[in-house]
Amino acid sequence: FHERQRIAIALNGTSLPPFEVKGSVSGVIEIPLPESLLRRENIVRFSLPDAAAPASLGLSEDERLLGLRVEWFKSGSAGVSPANEP
Repeated sequence: FHERQRIAIALNGTSLPPFEVKGSVSGVIEIPLPESLLRRENIVRFSLPDAAAPASLGLSEDERLLGLRVEWFKSGSAGVSPANEP
C-alpha cells in the first residue's frame, strides 16, 4: 500500500476540495457535499492520482490500478445520520 492516497472528488462536474488519507484507513470517511450542487440524480467522481498496481509495488502480479476500496456509499442531508433516520 501507499503511505498516502490523495483523493479528488467532483460532484456533478464541480470539483470539491481534495483530501488525503494516510496509511491503511478502515472506517467511515464523511465528505460534506454542498447542497447547492445536489440534484435529484447526482454523479460523484473520484480521482486517485496515487493509485498503483500491486505488481508495481512488488506485492503481487496484479496489474490493475488500485487506489480506494469503497464498501458502501451513502448520501443524505447534512445533520442526518443513520441513528436519526426514521
